Amino acid sequence: MPDVIVAWSEAMETGAPSDLKTWLSGIGLGSHAERFVDNGVDWDVLLELTEADLKELGLSLGDRKRLVRALTGLRQTQPGPRPAARDDSGPNLAAERRQITVMFVDLVGSTPMSEKLDPEDMRDVLHAFHANCAAAIEVEDGHIARTMGDGVLVYFGYPRAHEDDAARAVRAALAIIDGLRAPNEGLAAQHGVRLQTRIGIHTGLVVVGDVGAGTTRDKEAIVGETPNIAARVQSEAQADSVVVSAATRRLIESLFTFEDVGLRALKGVSMPVRLWRVTGLAESIDRFDARVHRGLTPLVGRAAELEMLRQRWNKAHDGEMRSVLLVGEAGIGKSRLIRAFRDVLRGEPHQTITWHCSSSYRNSAFLPVILWLSRALSIDPQEHGSVDRLQAAIDSLDVRQARATATLSSLLGLPGAETADAAEMSGLVFKRKVLDALAATIEAMAPIPRPWSCCASCRNACRRRG
Repeated sequence: MPDVIVAWSEAMETGAPSDLKTWLSGIGLGSHAERFVDNGVDWDVLLELTEADLKELGLSLGDRKRLVRALTGLRQTQPGPRPAARDDSGPNLAAERRQITVMFVDLVGSTPMSEKLDPEDMRDVLHAFHANCAAAIEVEDGHIARTMGDGVLVYFGYPRAHEDDAARAVRAALAIIDGLRAPNEGLAAQHGVRLQTRIGIHTGLVVVGDVGAGTTRDKEAIVGETPNIAARVQSEAQADSVVVSAATRRLIESLFTFEDVGLRALKGVSMPVRLWRVTGLAESIDRFDARVHRGLTPLVGRAAELEMLRQRWNKAHDGEMRSVLLVGEAGIGKSRLIRAFRDVLRGEPHQTITWHCSSSYRNSAFLPVILWLSRALSIDPQEHGSVDRLQAAIDSLDVRQARATATLSSLLGLPGAETADAAEMSGLVFKRKVLDALAATIEAMAPIPRPWSCCASCRNACRRRG
């Protein structure tokens, strides 16, 4: 390799074809020198050659590999331009004003834990904590701005913004708490500790961009009271709980259930802030519903589509099964049209089931159905004895489907469910059994024969798996 470096240095000074020929000869490819010259290949384009270019020049596979390896060495030794001196004394540029949601995650009891554990064991504990946080945050496309030993600072809305950043933050927070169950089993057995976390979330305006100078310059700095309030909100949270400010709750109040914590005087904040503890997902996980009670604009230009839906409904009312697929770009008004159609049916006897899909749950097969079924049958998948309650509900409905309880308990992941049969089935076979059991259950739930309105809303090309 020293020969290559010397040859490169001389060639850069002279740029002569003979130097290229010398270099090629030095790596055993001198026979190709004339071919390079005939095709106008010299030092100025040599480093830009790809393996496809070399194939076009007629080099054999072995010679191509040898040349690519040599070119890699050249690229690594090529002297780059000297970076221009940066003036850090001037004003910081590229700052912008944004609304973001800030989340603070804190590991409960880390100080006594560090006193109890060996430093290497404590490192393993912190690694499990941070890995769990990172996995949940990545799913919701949040940005980990900083890790602080036993804490994590996360931005939702910067550098990538989404229309539902507040909801993404809360979903990530709930996933962090839920995700600690698995590592806690191993940590309890190995180190005698269990991880708990408290999480605070606040949404507000900030200025983002370069702050500082020299080695202290932070290119992802956030200026404003939002991070400070989020940190204070976190300090008000109990172990394994998520607390949000009123500003965040206003954006997501129809997507989650809450418990009022009350007005709290937060350190460094002039006015008391009302806080809310997140207790779970709401009955609807649709972002459209979160905007409904804030007021809807009149439906304009959709009379023909609304009439078409009405005609299909009339046929369904007469006993003919009808289905309608609404397809359109995001924001074109699909959910608004469905809302208007449901308003039209409000005075007619019927039953409605609404399932909302989301790209955030693309790896959770049947999640909208699972949430609806749990609510409709009053089943808590986390409670023991839930299989018996499901069996009682199925019996009371007189569901005419063999092994409906076994199929649905496997779908819901109930403790003690018969999972052996499901594990042996292929995904398609199990999916077919689930759909048959759901159809039988829905049919049995109607107290008298009446039409059903089943609305499945699919967001951002969400795909159901399984």
